Amino acid sequence: MRQLPASKCIAFEEGVNAFYLDNPDCKYRPTSHYYREFCRGYNFAFFKNKDEHVQSIPARCLRQV
Repeated sequence: MRQLPASKCIAFEEGVNAFYLDNPDCKYRPTSHYYREFCRGYNFAFFKNKDEHVQSIPARCLRQV
């Protein structure tokens, strides 16, 4: 498996941390590779959280709204 340079890993980790800190603002330019890495990290954290927590809520509890 090919390893990413440290700066790209930092952008990915910033995206993961941004999700958990509820701060979706990205400091990178929208057309840059670092922006895509940030978004990839943010989406990774979102889907990990969704699979672990949201899907474990029984459907009957969700229908009460």
